[in-house]
Amino acid sequence: MNYLITGIAGSGKSTVAEILRSHGRESLDADNADYSRWVERSTGKSLPSRPSTEDWVNRFDWNWKEDEMRGLLSEDRSKNLFVCGISNNQSAFYPLFHKIFLLSVGPDTIGHRLLTRTNNPFGKRPGDLEQTLSWQKEFEEQMKMVGAIVIDGTKPKDEVAQDIVSYVSNEY
Repeated sequence: MNYLITGIAGSGKSTVAEILRSHGRESLDADNADYSRWVERSTGKSLPSRPSTEDWVNRFDWNWKEDEMRGLLSEDRSKNLFVCGISNNQSAFYPLFHKIFLLSVGPDTIGHRLLTRTNNPFGKRPGDLEQTLSWQKEFEEQMKMVGAIVIDGTKPKDEVAQDIVSYVSNEY
């Protein structure tokens, strides 16, 4: 079965993917160029890297690559797959997930994580933190409306991963 672990930037998705993988679980950090890309809304044109224009948030989307993601989520597998990521078009894939988990953290945690992380440049540019925080409430409400299970992303990272695994394990 496929499980989506989502949340805004700085919520801990990539870290959870690493922890799950280190414990022998099949997990994927979908916030990378293999599965995601920046797309100009007006043209549908893909960009090789994040746009540097000041109005980028109004002109571009971070989308999962449809063919790659659908192919991955349609594969027969013996183990559960945990897809960790966020995209503007992720709702198109919800039917392919058995459950959706939302990593929820407060603004102070988001700010600290974005400014101190070393595995992703998002959050370092002026305006990134403010933009991320402005999306948070609406995004989390949307996720709750589609039935996402809210996970406290402020817990120690191993506990966050264990909380998710517990939900999955209790299904059997």
